[in-house]
Amino acid sequence: MKTSLLLFALMLTCCFACETSSDVKAERNGVCSPVQLTSNLDAPTGLDLFTIQSTQLSDHILTVSFAYGGGCDPNHAFALYVDPSRQEDSKGVYREGRIVFTTQNPCKRLDYKDFCFDLSTLKKEVSSGRLRIRGTEQEIKF
Repeated sequence: MKTSLLLFALMLTCCFACETSSDVKAERNGVCSPVQLTSNLDAPTGLDLFTIQSTQLSDHILTVSFAYGGGCDPNHAFALYVDPSRQEDSKGVYREGRIVFTTQNPCKRLDYKDFCFDLSTLKKEVSSGRLRIRGTEQEIKF
């Protein structure tokens, strides 16, 4: 019986060990990462250990659902970089963005979580438009 309880406690500890990430804490407190404006989207470096599952925009808050590996590092982070200069296609003007993921522990565990980004900085530069994030076919209209 003691062994079963000890094993159960150990399993619970392992399941929730990575829940202390700064992004998870920020998400719980309603704080979102600000958009970083840059003219060179290829300059920020990170790992491509994620896929974007979906995006949702509510007012100036962009919520992105990720599937990612490497979440065992409690300080893993996602950052959204946007080039505020105009790009054009057949649909009109848009801005290009890139999400960068950083971690010190690219573990093999697969996590599914939502992270949010505050688009206020971008909206000060460009009041409305379309945003295309590399790695997803979805367009975000802001």
